[in-house]
Amino acid sequence: MKSIKHHISQTLKIISLALILTTGFSIALAWTGPTAAPPGNNTDEPLNTSNNWQTKYGYLSLPKLIDSNDGQTGYYLDPGANSWLYRLYSYDIRSSIFYDQDNTDYYVDPASTSKLNRVDASIVYDRDNTAYYSNPASTSYYNDMRANIYYDKGNTGYYVDPASTSKFNTINLGGVSKSSWPSEGTWPAGSYCILANGSCPSGFSQSSLGLYVGSHAHDMCAVGNRNAGSSSCSGGSPMARLTIVACCK
Repeated sequence: MKSIKHHISQTLKIISLALILTTGFSIALAWTGPTAAPPGNNTDEPLNTSNNWQTKYGYLSLPKLIDSNDGQTGYYLDPGANSWLYRLYSYDIRSSIFYDQDNTDYYVDPASTSKLNRVDASIVYDRDNTAYYSNPASTSYYNDMRANIYYDKGNTGYYVDPASTSKFNTINLGGVSKSSWPSEGTWPAGSYCILANGSCPSGFSQSSLGLYVGSHAHDMCAVGNRNAGSSSCSGGSPMARLTIVACCK
């Protein structure tokens, strides 16, 4: 009995040794030596928490990226929802609509209507024809501009209302400037006379001038009295009387 056990034990040892030798020989045949001197061509280390530059080839799927710089987790990138970034630099950013992060009532929709609280621009061009533009600090050029009323920017007491009353400080017509106009019944200042037709206006006094003329004037007046307001030409023989009545100031 002891001899049989000894024989089995020796057989198992031989088998085990044979397996070890076979496995080692297979590994030796499969092993490939280094393709470059160390540390060249080393296998890339996996992504880890080190602060060294790391590269991942292929896709990287993450639900959310959070800024861990100095614990500022308020900044994050969530591709499937809202993202909050402190600053973004890009040569090409595309979106259907851009919202204000503090008030979504304000937004930019490039293909439709946008709503902004304020826009500052040196000049704004017509998108279809840049010959038309608005330059608030200089000259602007419009094809058609309409308004109910136009106010002076420095004093809204002056205005133009095309459909009603307008008020100007001074109007220049043909090189003559006027800052006021005579009211109805008011005559310009100066010394002059006008032909009378009845009583004279306030501020005028009536004067008359009689002339006796003959020859052709006599013939013209002889056919009957000729009147011009209060002035008259009456026929007579051999002379005609021309009376001029004027209002003077």
